[in-house]
Amino acid sequence: MVDEKTVKKWEYGLIYPSLDEIYIISELYMFPAINLITAKNNSLKEGMDSIHYTFIKVFCYITGLSMKVGTVILSCALVFLLIYAVNFFIECARMFMSSRRELKL
Repeated sequence: MVDEKTVKKWEYGLIYPSLDEIYIISELYMFPAINLITAKNNSLKEGMDSIHYTFIKVFCYITGLSMKVGTVILSCALVFLLIYAVNFFIECARMFMSSRRELKL
């Protein structure tokens, strides 16, 4: 028996159903099992080497957001953090330059 939590993990690509489960699902919904296996293999290849993709999937699973919404939110957060980091380094450079000017006087 498959519970709702397991199906949710399938949807987010955190885990994948076994071949037995794929066969049962294909029989239940009268859908060719090869289509499910192909989709499983394709999604596995796409996401295996990407730590960013895995992070987005886990974030979406925890928050209950869709992948698109999670990607947009995390992208906006990344842009915000980059702008903040650039601003921080510019401010540090200004402070350093002003302290050097004070030492010369």
